Amino acid sequence: MVRSEDVARHAGVSRATVSLVLNGRMDIQIPEATRQRVQDAARELGYRPHRSGRAVRTGKTGNIAFLLSTVSERSLFSPRLLDGLMDAAAEHDQHLLVSRISDEKLTDASFVPKILREFAADGLVINYNSQTPPRLAELIAEARIPAIWINDKREADCVFPDDFGAAKSATERLIAEGHTRIAYAGWTPGPHYSMVDRLAGYQAAMAERGLTENIALLEQTPATVLFSTQEPPTAVLCYSPDTLATVWEANRSVKLVVIHAEPYTTLEHAFDTWLLPDYTLGAAAVELLVQKIALPQGLCTPRALPLSFHKGDKQ
Repeated sequence: MVRSEDVARHAGVSRATVSLVLNGRMDIQIPEATRQRVQDAARELGYRPHRSGRAVRTGKTGNIAFLLSTVSERSLFSPRLLDGLMDAAAEHDQHLLVSRISDEKLTDASFVPKILREFAADGLVINYNSQTPPRLAELIAEARIPAIWINDKREADCVFPDDFGAAKSATERLIAEGHTRIAYAGWTPGPHYSMVDRLAGYQAAMAERGLTENIALLEQTPATVLFSTQEPPTAVLCYSPDTLATVWEANRSVKLVVIHAEPYTTLEHAFDTWLLPDYTLGAAAVELLVQKIALPQGLCTPRALPLSFHKGDKQ
């Protein structure tokens, strides 16, 4: 096993210098040539820092925990989100731990203050975006645990897709294409902020152009109602693929646009899709958490990430 003293001997420097360089200490003046010599020596010898030893010296484990609910629909995430988390963690020399925790534990006042010790982690990325137990946020704040909420719109310490901006841009794009009768198909605003924001983004774009809204909340109204007027819509913005499928069954001649994590296609069509920023969502969450770990008392400004447009087949 290669030790730090081996690196020091190979580079011709002290162990203290090796420690300062390999721990990224830029507040201590070390000649750049010396830094490079230490890094080259570590690479040539295959040296890897021992995390438990670093934890004893610094009080930091170098681990961050990605927290999920045991109820799957409350913690939806894609492989791209995990890629973003892992890549950003590696860039910041952090190790990512993935943990699924029950509601009972997450609202246990004796467990939550010990959660970092339980996971041997320095902070949490919380992917608990629907029906979050209110007591969880309170306990994390009371225990001063560094945490960033992902895909959850809060007053601070969170990153989330800009669903309002995406729905507004999607509607504006349809208007630019010549559509003036544009409908929205979704669900009654409920537990996740996107249900509110996507509808509001559509309404804002329609109001700015003085256009008439046509909204179907599908658990209350069948999709066929959208097309029952003398001037039915020529385009429909759909909250999700399941709402698109419902509208598609009602009318296959209408232009459909959807918000989704990846380009949405069926055996018959590839639809215009506004893509959720899953990769950058994960990367941004880690970046904010690293800041939060360094300054636990500070609040990170909420970060809304834009969605991108993917063109489907012509409809």
